[in-house]
Amino acid sequence: MQFLSPIWLFAMTGISLPILIHLWNTRKSKTRLVGSVLFFDQAPEKKAWLKRISDPLQLLIRCLLIIAVSVLLAKPFLKSGRPNTNKRGWVLLGRENLPKIYHQFRPTIDSLIRLGYESRYFEANFPRFRLEEALNEPKDSTAPISYWNIAETISKFPADSFPVFIFTNNRLQNFFGPRPQGRSLSWHIYNSIDSNREWVSDAWVTPQDSVAIRKMNSDSNHLLFHTAVLSKQEFARSKEGAVKVDTGTMNIAIVAEQGKMEGAYLKAALDAIARFGKRKIRIQFSDDARQIPAAKDWVFWLSQQKPVSRPAAKNFFYYDSGKVISRPSVIISVNDMFSPIQLYQVLGDHPENTSGKVLWTDGFGAPLLRRIPVNDNTDYCFNSRLDPAFNDLPWSSALPQFLYKLLYEKDDAILPAADQRTIDPRQLQFNTSGIYEANALNLGEGQSGDVSKYVWILVFALFMLERLLSFFKQKNKLHAS
Repeated sequence: MQFLSPIWLFAMTGISLPILIHLWNTRKSKTRLVGSVLFFDQAPEKKAWLKRISDPLQLLIRCLLIIAVSVLLAKPFLKSGRPNTNKRGWVLLGRENLPKIYHQFRPTIDSLIRLGYESRYFEANFPRFRLEEALNEPKDSTAPISYWNIAETISKFPADSFPVFIFTNNRLQNFFGPRPQGRSLSWHIYNSIDSNREWVSDAWVTPQDSVAIRKMNSDSNHLLFHTAVLSKQEFARSKEGAVKVDTGTMNIAIVAEQGKMEGAYLKAALDAIARFGKRKIRIQFSDDARQIPAAKDWVFWLSQQKPVSRPAAKNFFYYDSGKVISRPSVIISVNDMFSPIQLYQVLGDHPENTSGKVLWTDGFGAPLLRRIPVNDNTDYCFNSRLDPAFNDLPWSSALPQFLYKLLYEKDDAILPAADQRTIDPRQLQFNTSGIYEANALNLGEGQSGDVSKYVWILVFALFMLERLLSFFKQKNKLHAS
């Protein structure tokens, strides 16, 4: 028999307590009434100390009960000598920072591999590798991968299939996408040294013919940025002079219905981006669907009357088709932390429209804005309108931020490679109840069996027997008195 928590066996020393109680429980002297002590001879005074254990059977049962409870808390299990070849676990290691991860967790990893665990990379398809060779291989810089997506694959395995131990770095750029649910995971992270990185993420020519540069700064807890505006001469002399500068002007066309204010709302948000973001934007406006301004970058079609053919622009924003349906809810941006915006009405109800990537949803998870690739171009289908009767987007300060992300930022959840932020370890604390016990039961060379339920039966039987003895003892005392 072996124990998962053998420290509880020290609780057996508690048997000294009932022994002391039984030794201290001395019998009281009895008083007998006599008529006279005249004829009693005087005897010399004798002193003697004799302690006897009262009720030895009850004392034995109480000691056995304490021993049984100690064994139960120690979580006993039996291990046979038959080899277990069907349940070999995995040791999953992140390819990035592999030598540092191995150095930090070397005792644990070596112990698991000696017990027959397979070493595999923590990536798609979980390729096997030899640890000695992998530690000496040159490391190529690869794009960050989503650890959450890979862990979701593992969480779909049956919980009792085989134990899995995961060892990765703690860089936040690898933890994007939905957090996995389901199976318990034993996840160990390499604590990287706190460092600070600064880099230029973007540079562009402003309407005043200066150069705006966006500088990013990151440490283990923060990702900050600020925009600096330099003259072309200052920019050429600075260390950022080698950065590629966007010198173009974004051409945007807005087609709106006559008598509607949606085009004015959109133009005001774009003007705010040009003014405060120091961006070169050329906006053309039309309220006639038959006259579409030529724009190579963006066309915003704010009308349910579809054009005869798709405009010749890289990006085409349009309303979905269908009748107006009341749906009180909120607008939620999938990859941003903006506050939800009130939603009142939508255009049609198209559950079959699942093509493209969902950028905005309502409070029920239904898609509101989808990005659909069309050959070398991109379409954006909006299932509502930029109208106060449909939602609060026209009045929200988040509208320019939403549009800025659509116009200038890649809609990817992957963080910059230079981002030094680390994940909070509490996010890796999955429901691990029983995971270490299950892994411990599967470690080693033989089959195992939990015997706790039998110890529970023994504890219950001893407790009932002790209570019965105490009951009959009290009953006998009452009859004797």
